[in-house]
Amino acid sequence: MADPAKLEVEPAGSDPVTVEYCPTKRGYAVFEIPLEDCRAFHTIGLPLAPHVHPFVQAFDVARRDASADRGRRAFTEILERYYASVRPTSACDVVGLGAADAPGLRDVPPIGYLYPWSELGVAEIIARRKRSLKYVGMRYGVSPGDDAGHTFFGPVQAARVELQVTRLHALLEAVRRDGFKPFARDFPTKVVALRKAGRNRWLVEEGQHRFALGGALGTAAIPSIVTSVIRREDAPYWPQVVAGIFTEAGALALFDRLYDGVPAPIARDWSTAAATPVEPLTSGADRGRRRRR
Repeated sequence: MADPAKLEVEPAGSDPVTVEYCPTKRGYAVFEIPLEDCRAFHTIGLPLAPHVHPFVQAFDVARRDASADRGRRAFTEILERYYASVRPTSACDVVGLGAADAPGLRDVPPIGYLYPWSELGVAEIIARRKRSLKYVGMRYGVSPGDDAGHTFFGPVQAARVELQVTRLHALLEAVRRDGFKPFARDFPTKVVALRKAGRNRWLVEEGQHRFALGGALGTAAIPSIVTSVIRREDAPYWPQVVAGIFTEAGALALFDRLYDGVPAPIARDWSTAAATPVEPLTSGADRGRRRRR
């Protein structure tokens, strides 16, 4: 985690590449990140739009209803539909590649997905994610367990849905109470820059829930730390390409899909037919009045 005392806010329009030449700023500089160019849920690569991103859709529905109970029900309904729809069977499914393009992920469970530019290997990634999921559960008083499922895809057990609903609802209530404050110095939002032909797109690394709420609120940009800049032309040198986990062609295909904002194939049914807009939950009397109109 970045040292809060060293965080520096860069002027609007600054490019994170400039910070790479300033070691004292690297990992501490804060940039305004436009949400329209962001990609969420890691390698699944969901744009921050209500009809595509389940957290954005859930926030968009729940924030319109002051009832905490109906808000939680809206979160639960949408997340259950998402987790039922997006169910990878391997890490290859999560990155959206076949085994020929990601041979090192052929027999890896979904939680072992990674980027071609990742420094950590599959075993370290899985161990780190399990620790993170356990820590989040402890923080919110929910203990889903290692086999309850992942945050970004199904299948999941009820405890995992409960944890996500609790997190989303707590954030929404905090915003209603104190206003939307996406950047916290002790828990900063973080992104990775994907750079192609001199232009950047942004992968959300930390702060998925805050970015999602920003998408639901119509926020134009969120201040974030850019942890690294990944250049397309460097693909032959990406660690997991060198290690043989990805072929160079497969790594470039993943980069391009994320850069272009195309969800992984496992999420395409959800992002089209399955993700129909959901109205805020209302009482039976309200539904009756709406039908009579």
